[in-house]
Amino acid sequence: MLTLQRTGWTTRVGRLYLVHEPIVVSVAMATAASNPLLVLAISAPVSLLVAAAFYRVVEYPAHLLSKKISLPQRRMEAAEPGHARAS
Repeated sequence: MLTLQRTGWTTRVGRLYLVHEPIVVSVAMATAASNPLLVLAISAPVSLLVAAAFYRVVEYPAHLLSKKISLPQRRMEAAEPGHARAS
């Protein structure tokens, strides 16, 4: 079975589904949608850049904050007698 492993930059631009539609629609409206290839040529790189920026500005900091918040809770759970971690 063929599997594709998403790592590095491709994982970050997986956020593309969040940003591509408004960008494509905006570019199509701004260019009067006369040429679909022009819309694609402009919106594809812009969407990739916005998705990468979204990861850096929103998602990555949120992951770091989540780890900071959840760490004290994990310590408290681990300190409880009879507590076994689920694998």
